[in-house]
Amino acid sequence: MTAEALEARREYQRAYRDRNRDRINSKRRDWNARNQDRLREYQRRYWEKAAKASEG
Repeated sequence: MTAEALEARREYQRAYRDRNRDRINSKRRDWNARNQDRLREYQRRYWEKAAKASEG
């Protein structure tokens, strides 16, 4: 994509997120409540990767 197209896409996505913030957050909370085991696994992997990266 061209630089102009990327910037237009970013602006559109920002505006979409601003207009739909409550709906997006609600869907995320619902998903997190239904998938607690997956969420814990994702968090575990993230922090293991972060710890490994900070070791050097």
